[in-house]
Amino acid sequence: MELKGKIPGKVIKKGAVWKNHFTDDLDFKHLVDDPGSGQQVTKIITDLNATRSLKDLVMERVGKEKQQSEVPEDQAYCKRAVQFADLLERMTALDPANRIRPDDALQHAFLQEPCASGDTSRASSAMEPPVLPRKQPLRPRSSKQCRH
Repeated sequence: MELKGKIPGKVIKKGAVWKNHFTDDLDFKHLVDDPGSGQQVTKIITDLNATRSLKDLVMERVGKEKQQSEVPEDQAYCKRAVQFADLLERMTALDPANRIRPDDALQHAFLQEPCASGDTSRASSAMEPPVLPRKQPLRPRSSKQCRH
């Protein structure tokens, strides 16, 4: 909730046990230990506004020095970090109706533009899907191998 804010009511109410975690007004029920009694107490959190963004979090990890740098590689790195944060933001939208579709995500600038090093092997092509490594088929364990 710190990054995304309040969960849309229609998304909350789709959950089978939503009343265990939210009030009828869709405020969040937060269980905390009372320091005086040591017992768990339910606090109702009504202010569920987003206080940070994914972009802020990503750019914090990049660091001020790199963000203020005039070096082209640093500038390209910061541009890619912003693109990455934007893609993450769209992929993790709380309301599925607002979430980026997989085909659109594959066309996002973060996945389309070549890396700063000039390596174009990571850039996707609209005509050619990426080739994924083939996984080995799973073999069932015998009863002797199962761990309980």
